[in-house]
Amino acid sequence: MEMKHLIFFKTVAELEHMTKAAEQLAVAQPFISKTITELETELGVPLFDHVGRRIRLNEYGRRFYRHVQTVFFELTDARRELNDLAKKQENSVSIITNASLYMSGLLSQFKKQVPDIDFHQTSAKRDQLIKQFCAGEADFAICAPPLPENDTINTIDLIQETCPIIYPPGHWLDKKNTIALHELENEDFITALPGYGIRELADRFFASTNIHPRIIVETSDTSSIPSYIKNGFGIAFSPLSALLKDPLYQNGYLRYIEVSEPPCITTIGLSWKKDRYLTRADKQFLNFTSEYFASMDPRSFE
Repeated sequence: MEMKHLIFFKTVAELEHMTKAAEQLAVAQPFISKTITELETELGVPLFDHVGRRIRLNEYGRRFYRHVQTVFFELTDARRELNDLAKKQENSVSIITNASLYMSGLLSQFKKQVPDIDFHQTSAKRDQLIKQFCAGEADFAICAPPLPENDTINTIDLIQETCPIIYPPGHWLDKKNTIALHELENEDFITALPGYGIRELADRFFASTNIHPRIIVETSDTSSIPSYIKNGFGIAFSPLSALLKDPLYQNGYLRYIEVSEPPCITTIGLSWKKDRYLTRADKQFLNFTSEYFASMDPRSFE
């Protein structure tokens, strides 16, 4: 079995189309077909089923594809490790998150401390985040609630803090010192789309009290939530540290109240794959992020 067999198989498996695979690899289609046949002969099983003019991975093919993916992940890590050892450090870090409220502060401080390291951050719903992270499309995941640690993933808790309710001045909540969540069942709520961090938390809080709030705005831009609140559309949950740094709160356009029952607490976690080689840039980001959140006292922003 040669490397070309794995490269050709991986491409055909992902495209499930011989002609497109040939175009992508810039080789003749008969050559690809011959190479796949050689691979199947060596393995002793067919890897594809033919459905009309198209092909589909069969059960043998799907299982073999998982192993081939691992081979290419290992080769990528080997290249990164060797480059790092040869002082050809990869000065970049990629992060995927569903907790974007925390990211601007973290990344701005990281860039100030380590200006020679580039970063790329994307936001995604939790299910998509897990899929992309496990496929190796990001070095780190910053997630709320944290991804569970298992045989393939390392996860550390970065911060645990309260999630009060934010509301505009003049709201009836001004007359309360604290609030029980069931008292807000008839209120209009602003929140993120399902799968984003603050929505995951809100859904969990509501479920624990068995109430069904009126959600009138769902947005993928969590930074816009305070603006909706300021303009009187409703109320929302917000991690305390994010709220206290928000200019609308600092300028008196927002207020907040703690929820007494149930305890509304959020935990943010940082995850990376256990089998992944960490470059110096990765280690710097990991250490910086841990220290950044460890030193964070939400009430110090007031």
